[in-house]
Amino acid sequence: MKLAGFILLSFFSTLLFAQESKEMLILQMEGNNYLRESFDEAGKIIRKDLLKVGKLNESKDQLSVKVKVYNYGKSGNIEDSSETKYTCNPKDEKILMNIFPFAAFSSDKTVKVQLNSKFGLYPSPMKVDSTLDDIAFTVSIEGGTLGFFGTNSKGTISNRKVVVYDPTSNVYTLLSRITIKSFLFGLNFNTISYAVKEKIHSNKGVLQQVFKEPSGEYFTIKLKQ
Repeated sequence: MKLAGFILLSFFSTLLFAQESKEMLILQMEGNNYLRESFDEAGKIIRKDLLKVGKLNESKDQLSVKVKVYNYGKSGNIEDSSETKYTCNPKDEKILMNIFPFAAFSSDKTVKVQLNSKFGLYPSPMKVDSTLDDIAFTVSIEGGTLGFFGTNSKGTISNRKVVVYDPTSNVYTLLSRITIKSFLFGLNFNTISYAVKEKIHSNKGVLQQVFKEPSGEYFTIKLKQ
């Protein structure tokens, strides 16, 4: 499984309204815990990690946050942990949650993320059956390589569509596809694509996401309430 190559949220995305992006980002990301579980094509769990998002720090030209990854052993107890720092331009803050799902088990690295699209990740309000604009982003690593990302990567989020809204729970279901091309010293050494399904609450943000490979292997991200 390609994910087994990570020494292991994202989630994948966060619902941010343009008119209150800073408040919504802090509400939906800062201090949150996300459970990441990886499965084989038969649905057997092969790995479980806990992602803990730290405090957001913002300066004039940079937003940064540390994410700690805890690995659960076969006994079900947490056996080890590592920490990685993520940074971006404050105006690109909404893209950070697209990267956390792929947080690798490696310390002393800084991940710089840049949004390359003029479109916002999510409209406000969202409408069922609406198609959302494609999103492009780049990821570069300071301090060496980091799991799947190599030294830098280019990603696209496409085929984005709002398919269901449940008014009783105030939860939207979105489908999309994320493709990431990873480079090592300028050479493309890996490309991976996932079909993505995410459930987003208007106030709580991302509740659950599923990233599925063509092989049938997949991993999930869940907000721990």
